Amino acid sequence: MCAPALGPDLLPHINPETNVIDLVIAIISMFIASPIATSVVPVDALRSTPTVAAQSAIGIDHVGTRNGDNVAFGIDNVGIDNVGIDNVVLAPSLSIAEKATVTRDPFDERINLPVVQQVGAETKLDRYMKLAAKRLDARMQGALSHIPDDGRRLLAIKYYARRAGSIDGLWALTANQIKRHQGSKYHRTAIAHVEAIKLRFAKDNPGYYLKVNTDVRSLENQIELWNSVGSTANAGDGILSAAARALDDSTAWPATPATRDVARFASMIASTRVSRSPTAAVPGFSLHGTGRAFDFIVYQG
Repeated sequence: MCAPALGPDLLPHINPETNVIDLVIAIISMFIASPIATSVVPVDALRSTPTVAAQSAIGIDHVGTRNGDNVAFGIDNVGIDNVGIDNVVLAPSLSIAEKATVTRDPFDERINLPVVQQVGAETKLDRYMKLAAKRLDARMQGALSHIPDDGRRLLAIKYYARRAGSIDGLWALTANQIKRHQGSKYHRTAIAHVEAIKLRFAKDNPGYYLKVNTDVRSLENQIELWNSVGSTANAGDGILSAAARALDDSTAWPATPATRDVARFASMIASTRVSRSPTAAVPGFSLHGTGRAFDFIVYQG
């Protein structure tokens, strides 16, 4: 028997007036009360539903345990382990006033990871990828320079190309910004929510308890995660193959691309579908990197 799917079928049973603490408790508790499934349970519908998002200021990417690089449900020989919710947003997005205080310090935005070096002769696909990357925000370009795998890098370009306009207030906080954030009222409110949820959950579910990592996930950590999980490699290989096949048409895609050709390429990549979405957020845009999301993990014992 599968664990309850979190999607449109669940939404009618959720009171839109439910506060964020009650909503998080209700969702986590569903999986304690139900047999544990071994399949992935997507919950993208919750994140995109205006009623829940507006009333509760909550967004969820996946529910489940980490099994390798996949988010899934599982049970081991001693009981339920690490069943939880990933990316629960406990506070609303930054207000205009709060965004104004998130100042950029170029020196502080250095990424302490090795820079990718070109190996071998440049291919036609390399050329298009480089030119497409140059169209992006400098912070995105910086992150791309630390993604060595071509497929993963093109996959990141895909998601970056879909981010139009300013990314201020959305991009991962720098070290100095993290320090300021941790001393803010916004952060204190979120932590208060976390502690209330932990206490309520333990009371409502005897024998289980929550652990929560409230650290802000640095850009370096986001890049390392992107470079290591298998789901980004699989999705990246697929989009890389699709791009290579498209560029085989020399009439449509000249070897020396003009500006309009690069724009078409970026648009094509942005609209290319992947067989399965990666389980990691594209570097720079994880809600964990702005202090607006936390991992809730359930333990038994």
